[in-house]
Amino acid sequence: MHIDTKLIRVSDNTNVFTNSISSTSLTNPITVTGLLPGVLYNLSVVVTSKTTASNTKTIEFKMAAK
Repeated sequence: MHIDTKLIRVSDNTNVFTNSISSTSLTNPITVTGLLPGVLYNLSVVVTSKTTASNTKTIEFKMAAK
């Protein structure tokens, strides 16, 4: 499986953080860094099957740090 993670600051659409991992198990933690307090971000996580590239799942979150 392949997991792509992207964090974008909503106010100016700036890419703050990206991470890409390939794995055969789900034991790989992803730690998102670069959050500033009070700033709204959009986190996009795309999981792609290693055997079938058209088999993907995208999840998006709005998040902010306290």
